[in-house]
Amino acid sequence: MFGLRFWIKKPRLLTALILGVAGQSNLAAFNAYGFTWSSGDIKIHLQLDGAAAPGLPPSLLDGSRSWNEVARDSMATWNLRLVRSQLVESTATDSIPPADINGRAEILFSATAYGDAFGATTLGVTLLESDPANPARIREADIIINNTKPWNSYRGDLRSDGTDLRRVMIHELGHLLGLGHPDTATPAQSVESIMNSSVTNLDRLADDDTAGAVALYGRTLVTPVITEAPSSITATVGDLVTIDIEVDNLPAPRQTNSAVTFSWFYPDRLPQNFPDNNLFIEDRTRLDIGLVQTYDAGTYSLIASNADGIARTDVTLSVAPVPVSPATQLANLSTRAFTGPGNRALTVGFVISSDQPHRVMLRAVGPTLGAAPFNLNGTLNDPILSLRKSNSDGSTSAVAVNDNWHQPASGSAAVIRQTAATLGAFALNENSGDAALLIDLDPGVYTATVSGGGPPGAGTEGLVIVEAYDVNTDGSTNRLVNLSTRGFVSNNDATMIAGLVVAGPAAKTYLIRVAGDTLANFGVGEPIDDPQITLFRGSDRLRANDDWDHPQAHQPMLRELMAELGAFALTDRQESAMLVTLTPGPYTVIVEGFEGSEGVGIVELYEVPTE
Repeated sequence: MFGLRFWIKKPRLLTALILGVAGQSNLAAFNAYGFTWSSGDIKIHLQLDGAAAPGLPPSLLDGSRSWNEVARDSMATWNLRLVRSQLVESTATDSIPPADINGRAEILFSATAYGDAFGATTLGVTLLESDPANPARIREADIIINNTKPWNSYRGDLRSDGTDLRRVMIHELGHLLGLGHPDTATPAQSVESIMNSSVTNLDRLADDDTAGAVALYGRTLVTPVITEAPSSITATVGDLVTIDIEVDNLPAPRQTNSAVTFSWFYPDRLPQNFPDNNLFIEDRTRLDIGLVQTYDAGTYSLIASNADGIARTDVTLSVAPVPVSPATQLANLSTRAFTGPGNRALTVGFVISSDQPHRVMLRAVGPTLGAAPFNLNGTLNDPILSLRKSNSDGSTSAVAVNDNWHQPASGSAAVIRQTAATLGAFALNENSGDAALLIDLDPGVYTATVSGGGPPGAGTEGLVIVEAYDVNTDGSTNRLVNLSTRGFVSNNDATMIAGLVVAGPAAKTYLIRVAGDTLANFGVGEPIDDPQITLFRGSDRLRANDDWDHPQAHQPMLRELMAELGAFALTDRQESAMLVTLTPGPYTVIVEGFEGSEGVGIVELYEVPTE
């Protein structure tokens, strides 16, 4: 995920004003992009009267004599609200043609945005380019007006006989200054503003627009100062590491705002090398690495900047490894998630690595979750657990199925009850509709699917937990390795939660990841667009990942490891992955959609072999 840190985006940040009417209220909540021009004159090359300009109507309704004059009047409208900068027309007489990147701010008419077609309702666009040496500073901006529209210039309500260049120009100049669309912000803001994404009857700057201009340009800037920072940190794998930086005598965490921008880079690279080394998700003075790993070692750079200057500090992180053991294994795997018909069915895959049959207890729990002491809402009232094994030719074979755990074909109910108690699993309610299997399985790849019982169309969806327990307690090398759960990723009570227990004499390394859009390549419908994972031990938050290219410096390592483990390649940068070395104990992986997004996802846990 990129947020509003547009200096890492390629191509340049593009905003567009479209035809239409937006709803408005009087709540002041302007939306700023996070970068501005440095103090002083903002020189703009006005080229609206060039060869691409549409013909002037017999007379512009507001008395203007040229398109450039309309732009000058619009610039003056903003200048009345600006203090440290002013929009001024460039007096340069060179004949450099307009171009996407040429070091100048330009305003022009065109039938395209430097070759990119306008949308059918697009009136104009603004392209912004940040300064590579200072993420808080705008280096260049171009405003391109769609010359295929019937332009005029006037005051008052919108007319049917022409599109008003003046109000469109005021809007686009707001983007050039660094203001965004309030009505498309996250969260969306309902305000009266000429900066809203659709043109309206508003033909002047509203209070919210003025508030934005004052916030960005209404005071003298003072270059930030790093007042306290560690020069180095020494840690061991498994430590929780946070880097806090004090800027302007204000302690961490401080968030990027209209006065200062905070950007982290890794490893020790200057901003000119982003996006590869830009930690684009981080926008505050605290860098929360979390459960630190050896590959996290390196130099982290914080840049605190405003349009007039930057301050930088470097922190070197050293990470010592911990012993790992091939004898350490997963004692049990579980996933709590929503299950439903079709693509939303909860499907759990696991691998038994062994040279002989292995006893496993599988459970699909719904009714017990809905009763005390859990009292979860929306549980599946009658789960059916089906187990299949993958064959070498790509087919699968049915192994077992169970509807009610206390009925035949599940194994003895008394034995299941005793086994659960021995393993520390919570007890299933007597005579409940939960499903369970206690079964000896040959080595191989297995898939457990949970469906809903009852009449067609009823009781087929709800919240359920699927568990796989390693019953062998003799210390043999038989083990459960790898977990994959495909299901519908929702939020709140229906959040997907994967659990694992690491058991053994020392730590073990695991790859944890969640795929969303890549699933479309396998014919899965409704894939989640932007999943994220968070690792917990108890209530302690250990580590999180939103986008697996954060940072990009780690992607080659992750790609190589995925290939070695036989995992399919991730094709979307917004999917999530983390490589973690875990000491023995219970862990939980929370799978969510960014900003509440929902869809089908697959969470996977791979055991990394110990050399």
